[in-house]
Amino acid sequence: MVDLTYPFDSAYLLKKRKSLKRELLAHLESLAQSGVKILEKRIAILGGSTTHDIRDMLELFLLNYGVKAEFYESEYDQWWNDAVFGNAELDDFTPDIVFIHTSLRNIQNFPTVRDSKSEIEGNLEANFARWKAAWEKISEKFRCPII
Repeated sequence: MVDLTYPFDSAYLLKKRKSLKRELLAHLESLAQSGVKILEKRIAILGGSTTHDIRDMLELFLLNYGVKAEFYESEYDQWWNDAVFGNAELDDFTPDIVFIHTSLRNIQNFPTVRDSKSEIEGNLEANFARWKAAWEKISEKFRCPII
């Protein structure tokens, strides 16, 4: 689809996402009816911020490449809890891919200008340990790529 080739107009895509999705789904349906196997994927988006627009854009680009995706989205800022402590809805979803979407707001231990080198390294280790716990739990439970 021309609208989804680089360089693309993100404002246009956000505005037209519903009609573009309908068009892409209709195209995939016609391919499926002609015997082409459509690749289907279950993608969990664990977010530290709002992920709705990201999901919509990801869905459009995947559809454009012939991939029909079903999505699970964590509640706002629940990415770590869902990853580490689990969530029945996510567990039942059994994703093929887990996409962790966070931002600077999700870093808990920022250094200050007054911190010593050892305090800064401690903060780094604490942050890394938190992320590592999430990655390990997701990997252990779902055995799928984590991006």
